[in-house]
Order: sequence, then structure tokens, then C-alpha cells
Amino acid sequence: EGLRVLELSPVGRARLGSVQTTDRILLPSTAARQPRVLVGQLEAHSMERESMERARSAPPIDLRPAGTDNRLTRSASVSGSQPLQHVVASSLSDRLYGRLFGDRTHYEPVIDEEGGPRPTSVSGSQPTAHFAAPSVGDRLYSDTRRLYGQQRRKSSAYSSAMARGVDAWLLEAYQEQLSRRPLPEPPGWFYGLFFLTSLGYMSSFTMVGVLISYFNAHYGPSFFVVLSAAFYMPGIGVSYIQKRLDTFLDERLGVRSSFVVRSTLCMGGLAIAMLAFPASFVGGGRGPPLMMMFLSGVLTWWSHGTASVVTLLFPPDANVALQTGFRAPELAALPLAIALHIGPASSLRDVSLFLWCSALLSAGGLVCWIYILGSAHGARRLENLERAKADKTPRSKARESTFEAAEEPADPVSKTIRTYLIALGVSLFCSVFQAPFYAYAKSAEGRDINEILYFARLYGDFLGRPLAKIYKPGWIVKEGGGGVLIYTLQRIVWMAFYFVYVFGPVYFIPRSDLAVVAVVAYFSFGSGYINTLTIELAGAEAGGPTQNAARKEEASHLLNLIFQCGMTAATLLSIVVAHFIPEA
Repeated sequence: EGLRVLELSPVGRARLGSVQTTDRILLPSTAARQPRVLVGQLEAHSMERESMERARSAPPIDLRPAGTDNRLTRSASVSGSQPLQHVVASSLSDRLYGRLFGDRTHYEPVIDEEGGPRPTSVSGSQPTAHFAAPSVGDRLYSDTRRLYGQQRRKSSAYSSAMARGVDAWLLEAYQEQLSRRPLPEPPGWFYGLFFLTSLGYMSSFTMVGVLISYFNAHYGPSFFVVLSAAFYMPGIGVSYIQKRLDTFLDERLGVRSSFVVRSTLCMGGLAIAMLAFPASFVGGGRGPPLMMMFLSGVLTWWSHGTASVVTLLFPPDANVALQTGFRAPELAALPLAIALHIGPASSLRDVSLFLWCSALLSAGGLVCWIYILGSAHGARRLENLERAKADKTPRSKARESTFEAAEEPADPVSKTIRTYLIALGVSLFCSVFQAPFYAYAKSAEGRDINEILYFARLYGDFLGRPLAKIYKPGWIVKEGGGGVLIYTLQRIVWMAFYFVYVFGPVYFIPRSDLAVVAVVAYFSFGSGYINTLTIELAGAEAGGPTQNAARKEEASHLLNLIFQCGMTAATLLSIVVAHFIPEA
């Protein structure tokens, strides 16, 4: 009765999902001018069921961007018929109909009205459709119309649109726009899980570093320089391999499963490595401890690279929590070191108990991380990441034209965050280069100055990281990263002061334990502050106006790579410098 039946191809049927009652799309015939409505019959369990049911069940204000109206999607219930999902877009369907069937004699052009597509009541021999409109918003309406205009200029797009059904095309556009809506922020306690995660995987190096006086007594001061190198050196190789292997695992397992597998292997393996670490001290040789430290470095940096990607998908508080937890193991290390009397004369039993506590922290961090990935907040962000990565893969021209609505930054990510990469590399180089030479400091007052400096560095760095959340002066956070770079460069002066103090003549700088501890603490405080702020600002600028998840992931990989480059360069230089310093 005035309707033409368009049979779906197998491609279209697969695209729409399992449709039990009909494999047809109903179009108005050329002889009937009354209905200018394109209605696609889908059942509630079609492939877009989840997105559309969320749209129907959510309050209107939940789906409506500020200052917009209902424009594009209409839900229809036909009296006397089975429940259907109707997607109605009068102007789009009119244009598609005229283009596909070439009817220009009985086709009235649709004038673009401010009010958007109108609900249509089909009278006569056809049942009347009553439309209830969930909120969709101006942006979806305007973007879909613009995208359809792009489709009109590509003839191949029309056969593709017909094959898979116009309903699926509209629903796909709708789902794409929903994915760009800001996700709800997690509760405050949720960010504590990021803190505990990084505390877990960084506890290995922190706990081993506390043994600096033990290593000086058994292996000499140069051993700690080599031990630090064994931990930092794998980082750049891990970062390079991770970027490629992660993509392979994401494609094979899916993004969410891939993150779970990588995290379990790395953080779980780190806990096992710390349980076995004390056995490497038996015999007094340097090789076994260095091999265990190398393995710990591989697992730690792989864990950190994995966690950093997910963290940038969350609000900035997550990055602050992760970076703060990065230096938090000393909160547990200091009381444990005091309780077990860790020092030059510590027994192997006490050292073993101390390192086994690190294994417990690593296991606890893994539990927290799995909870993050399995939560609704983590799952939704990983879904967005998977969708954004899929949009970057080669597709048909029709599909490419469908999702070009988002106005992403034209510049590559590396160019967008170039200044931040330089600042992070310089900052990490200074911090890592200075740290191994704490073993060469001499106390003017008979104290164990090596451990004091080590803890001054850890606590200074730790306290500087949460400051990035509450103190962001305009001259530092200005767009482009110039302020961040200026702040980073001034820190070189304080690093130079430390080396002059330790290796310079006594008459040049008077010796004072309090002065050198204060310099190290301030230097490390600035390191924690600027590193956290740099990562946060770089991720935000890389994401662009829509905070694209794929660009944020790429930014995270670049930041992690430069992070490792700075540490590796500093480690290599520290080994060379230490070679020319005579043993005390």
C-alpha cells in the first residue's frame, strides 16, 4: 500500500544483526507522495541495542548537550504491530530516496528548517506512527547531515549505504556521537587505586635503593651506580617494543583483555622476582644481583607504560595519583628499614624480609589495577580507546566518510607536544644522573648521609607530585609548554650545585649536611612537580578539543619513550663519570 520493499543483501543483514521477523527495509514508493519517511525495521536485540536502549532509558538531560534540542532520532511504536525501533530522518531519507530511485517528478525538495526533521503521521491504509523523541542533540543532527552531504559526492557510498541499511548507518553515527560525550568522573576514592597501583610496581626499585649503605659495605660505592643502570637501561628498549607489541595484542585479544594480560604478567612477575631477589646476594658476586635488577627494570617499566596509557584516559586527578604513587613506596620503606635495622651490617635474613615486603606491595598493586580495568569507569574508557583506534585503521571510503565529523587537530601528536617532550627528557636526565652519586657524599657530622640523601630525594619527589593538582601558575601552564620548559631548565643549576659540593674543594663550598640535604630535597621536589604537570598538560593538548583517546594513547607512548631516553642517557653518562672517580 504505497510502500516499496527493499530486500537486504547478506552484508546488510549481517550488519543489522539477528532480525527474526523481517529482513526488509520499507521505503515510500514513487507513486505515493504522502510518506516521506524512511523507516528501518529492527528488533530490540539488533547490534545497536545497547546504545539505543541507553538513550531510551536515560533522562533527556543526560544525553542532551547544553543548549540543544531534539533533532534527529525518533522512536516509533506502531499500534497493532510488534515493537519496532524506527529511525526517522525526513530530510535525509528524502535525499537518499531521490538519489537512489531517481524520482524527481514526484519528489519535493526538503527545506532545511531550524526545527529539524518533523514527526510524520502516515494516514489512510497505513497504520499511524506515534513518535516519542529521546534527546539526541543539535550536534548529532548537524554532523549527520554534513556527513551525508559528503556521501552524496561519492557514488560508492550509496551502494554501501543501501547494502547495510540506512538505519544502521544512522545508528552508527548516533553511537559515534555518544562516544564523544564526556564520561562521568569516578568517585574520589577511585583515584586511590591508581596511587596503590604505581606504589606496587615501583616498590621494587625503592626497596632495593634503600639498601645503598648495605651495597657500599659489601660491593663498594660504584656498585650502586651499576645497579641503577641495570634498572634504568631496559626502559628505552621496553618502551620501543611495547608500542608495537601492545598493538599486536590489542588486535588479537581486544583492548581490555590485552591490558589485563599485560598487567598480570608484568606486575605478577615483579612480585615473584622480588621474592627471589635475596637469593642473588648469596656468594657475594655482583652478577646475580645485577641480573635480578635488570629483570625488575623490564617488568617495572612495562607496568608503568601500561598504566600510563590508561591513566591519560581518566581525568587529571588520575595522573596526579599515579605519579604520586610512583614515589610513595618510601612511605613503607622508611619504617620497615628502621624496624629491621637496615644498614651496612644488616643480616641476609633482615634484607630478605625487607625485599619480600616489596613483593607483597607489588601483588597488592596488581589487585588494584585489575579492579580499575574491570570497573565500569575503566571499561567505558577502554571501549572508547578501542573505537578510536579502530577509526584510525584503513577502511572503505564509505566508512571513512561516515566518521570524519570530529574536528581533530591537524598536527601529528609528536609536533603538538614537542616542547613537553623536551622538558620531560631534560627533567628526567637531571634527576636520574644525580641520584647514583649520593653514594659518594661524605658527612661532615658523622651521619649516614647516603641514606639521608636517598630519602630526601624520595620524599621531596613524593611531595612535589600532588602539588601539580592544586598549584598551576599561569606562566607555567600556558599553552605550548614554554613555561614548563623554562621551569625545567632552571633546575640544572641545583644539580650542578650538588656536584660542586660533593666533588669540589672544601674551601669553595663549606660542608654542611643540612645544606646538601636541603638542596637535594628542593631539587627532587621540583622534579616530582614538573614531571607530573608535564604529563598532564601534554595529554590534554594531544587529545585536542574532543580529547581523542587514540591521540592520548599515542601521546602516552611518546612520553614514555622520552621518559626512558632521558633516564637511559643519564645512566650511561653516570657510568662513564663513575669510571673516572677513584674508589674511597
